[in-house]
Amino acid sequence: MRLLEEMADDIKYVFFPMNTSKSAYPSEGFHWTLLVLNYKKKMFQHYNSMKPRKGSVDKFYEEAGIL
Repeated sequence: MRLLEEMADDIKYVFFPMNTSKSAYPSEGFHWTLLVLNYKKKMFQHYNSMKPRKGSVDKFYEEAGIL
């Protein structure tokens, strides 16, 4: 985070692509999601093109929360 602090005036977003190939849920297969840090608001947003099945938990979102 030190580098981010030095560049804080120039940073709006930091992107963290996430891949499930090493997921704790091997049955989910190979999938990419995107975790975005809005640096100004100090807030994360998670983008996942695969919606979880009705009534199920979004496992990719849970893994993003670990970060």
